[in-house]
Amino acid sequence: CPAHQAMSHPVSYHQFSEVEKSILHSSLLRWYDSSQRSMPWRKPPLPIWISEIMLQQTQVSTVIPYYNTWMSKWPTVWDLASADMEDINKVWSGLGYYNRARRLHEAAKLIVNDYDGLLPNDEEEMERVVPGVGPYTARAIASIAYGIPTGVVDGNVIRVLSRLRAFGADPKAKSSVEWYWTMVARVVHHERPGDWNQALMELGATVCTVVPKCGECPVKEVCLGYQEGIEAPKVPPPIEDACTLCSPDIEDCKRGPTRYPGKTKKKAPKEEDCLVWIIERKLPSSEESVFCVMQNPAKGLLANLWDFPHQPESVTGDLSKKEPTYEERKRVADRWIKERFGSSVEVRDRRDLGTVMHLFSHIRRTMFVEYVEIQGNADPNAGRRPIRWLTGNALLSESAVPTTLKKALALLHNTDESKKTGKRKAGGHASKPRKSKKATSDRKQPTISGFFIAKNRS
Repeated sequence: CPAHQAMSHPVSYHQFSEVEKSILHSSLLRWYDSSQRSMPWRKPPLPIWISEIMLQQTQVSTVIPYYNTWMSKWPTVWDLASADMEDINKVWSGLGYYNRARRLHEAAKLIVNDYDGLLPNDEEEMERVVPGVGPYTARAIASIAYGIPTGVVDGNVIRVLSRLRAFGADPKAKSSVEWYWTMVARVVHHERPGDWNQALMELGATVCTVVPKCGECPVKEVCLGYQEGIEAPKVPPPIEDACTLCSPDIEDCKRGPTRYPGKTKKKAPKEEDCLVWIIERKLPSSEESVFCVMQNPAKGLLANLWDFPHQPESVTGDLSKKEPTYEERKRVADRWIKERFGSSVEVRDRRDLGTVMHLFSHIRRTMFVEYVEIQGNADPNAGRRPIRWLTGNALLSESAVPTTLKKALALLHNTDESKKTGKRKAGGHASKPRKSKKATSDRKQPTISGFFIAKNRS
């Protein structure tokens, strides 16, 4: 088809002329001045830094309440540097990618100790020394907070530039990444670099979205993707400096801006099975119960957060290669309880709660959840990862609660409700769930507080 033949084009096809760059600058900044969204972090430099870290892999609407809470607790970098990491995790809980919170804390201490409380005003130094700050974040802070004329590349900028210049390569290919960084350096506005970078990102977030609103676009006059959509591509003559970056796999006969950027080859998430134990102990002095929670290591998934005791299947050593049976999982749980609490505890009740899946950015974890009630002296052995026994209220108020804990607790809630009604609720099943391409929604998941309120009333 003609669109496929038009894929043969010179490298210069992707460049802006000086006239186009001038139109792009004036039109986009005029639009941004009148249409920008109100954000609580547009005042530099600390708010810019905190917000940019929070916005990594996270939508603006999700970040705003977390940002407001964070800044009310730690309005200065000195406040953040002296904060307790567990308090930081509590405020961050639910935002995901918890290493970001740890690195913010590490960075705050470094900035206070080595830079007198001020972020470095050089993007290369910032990227080199500040934990959690990569190429994008360093240049966003440098341009917005310090007015340094440097460009930024994020998902929105990639989509906008790909459409403006009809760039059809895999955006994650090394050659494409180099092209994007070269392009933003060429088009950055030297007098208003911070506003310029925010305008590009704002355009991608509100107008040049996955399904673009081309009728509202202030720069469609210089958008090749838009022009290709309204004009039939012409078959070009043979050329010597043909572009070798654009992918031949781009949809052949699709026209218009949605053709860009090119498709990314996605890696399937790693599959991981994990045994999870909800261990409950009734206090002899009252009718109240306490639950065992264990602190995750300082590095890795959900670092430093308190979660139910769990163990990846790969380190158990004696499970079936296929789906482990409940009897096998019970043996592993018994061994763990004995190693942690000794022989002074006794299992009074236990049941298999089934399985639930949790999707991290690169790992699909299937959690095999078991409820175990014990009695006896359950003081943890020394020299191990920290363990606490928390009441339901303390679990809510004193610890950062990850979604993995909430999902496991929801299975217990479902089975308790089933015992009352005589019906088994959806979501708790004893066999391993069929793996789907998308994570299941948590919209109907009971809240953790609701579980404890219901349990205390029963």
